[in-house]
Amino acid sequence: MPAARRFGVPLCAAVLALLPGVAVAQSPADKAADAQLAAARKASADGNPKAAADAYADFLKKYAGHRDANAARLGLGLALLDAPERDYGKAAEVLGAPANEEKFADRPLAHYYLAAARRGLGLKEADAAKAAARFAEAGRDFARARGLFDARKADGDAEWAARCRCDQAEMDLRLNKPKEARAAVEPFGKDAALAASKSRPLGLYLHGFASFLLGDAPAAGRSLGQCAPFDQPFGPHARFLLGRVHQLGGENAEAAAAFDAVLAGYEAQKKAAAEALKQPDRFKADPWEKARLEALARGPAPDYVAGATFHGACLNYEAGKFGEALGKFQAFAKDNPAAPLAPDAQLRVGFCLVQSKQYDEAVKLLRPLAEKHRRLADQVLYWTGKAQLAQALAAEPAARKPLLQAAAASLRSAADRAADLSGSDPDAKLRRADILCDMGDSLLAAG
Repeated sequence: MPAARRFGVPLCAAVLALLPGVAVAQSPADKAADAQLAAARKASADGNPKAAADAYADFLKKYAGHRDANAARLGLGLALLDAPERDYGKAAEVLGAPANEEKFADRPLAHYYLAAARRGLGLKEADAAKAAARFAEAGRDFARARGLFDARKADGDAEWAARCRCDQAEMDLRLNKPKEARAAVEPFGKDAALAASKSRPLGLYLHGFASFLLGDAPAAGRSLGQCAPFDQPFGPHARFLLGRVHQLGGENAEAAAAFDAVLAGYEAQKKAAAEALKQPDRFKADPWEKARLEALARGPAPDYVAGATFHGACLNYEAGKFGEALGKFQAFAKDNPAAPLAPDAQLRVGFCLVQSKQYDEAVKLLRPLAEKHRRLADQVLYWTGKAQLAQALAAEPAARKPLLQAAAASLRSAADRAADLSGSDPDAKLRRADILCDMGDSLLAAG
């Protein structure tokens, strides 16, 4: 959320009274209202959102029909969003009136922060369907805010409109609508008017992210590459996505370098955040940045950090560095037991053990995985069979036949599972061909 804020506050009677040739008579009630509103604004400017929220709320309770009531509602909404314990629900409630008042001078800002409040509600919502509904509302409000900023064309409105594009795209991505997200931020790569926008790096990142999700690796690479040197808050994730583009394109050296840089960049940002938080006074005017740094310094690592570890290990494996890959896959599985890629990491630990000729350990590890993770069952059974086949060939001739039969049974089960998966997994058909070849070898060896 942008730190800079502008309030289109109407000239109050106290200011008009100072202008030459203007005489304004004020009642005691008007003076009291203006004084209280000025105190609320001062508390906000001084970085005291709680005092500001209390003052704005008291003003609205006493003077709900005041000419500056919507300005006070906007101020109250911002104070609620700036508070350490953000009250997104109350902020959304009070921002509705100024956002929907056509004559309110700062209606675009009210719409923007109404969208921000709804986004906050979505992020806090545990129920996926309810969160999606909040994100959809937020996306619509970001789009409305963008339209209002574009129509007003006051100083700074173009920058606000550019930021609205990014926030709208973020909501589309959270709703799994990458096509719509890409359309919202596509002008950042084409429109000369947006070339100097402060939001352009964020727009290019979101465009690259959406393009990656759409399977358009060339477009993703073009947009993400322009985020270099990747020192923005989103920089490590942009670099991770660029690494995946290189990996999918067979550019393994570039991909490996990107994944290593992701890990280094994340650690550097985390360390810098911890140092910055030692000076809390720096963030009085920007509590949002303080909250971001606290999450970075003290929260769990984002999924892409684990992803960089996993995909970097995959590249080590493909390069024949089985020992190095083994350590990384084991560390990933241990540190990220609930991650979506955790079963894949365990499977690849088995790969590395087989490739390193640690057959007994491989069989012990792989056997339980077949039933726990059915989407990986054909690969688990295949590598179990490969390990058993290697065990048999290394055994004494008298003990070899039952081991070969066990290997053949594992490989036969693997082939059956691959056939079952071929309808939903195109690669399963190719894997089945390899499985059948190894099964033939084991049957021949068993006589």
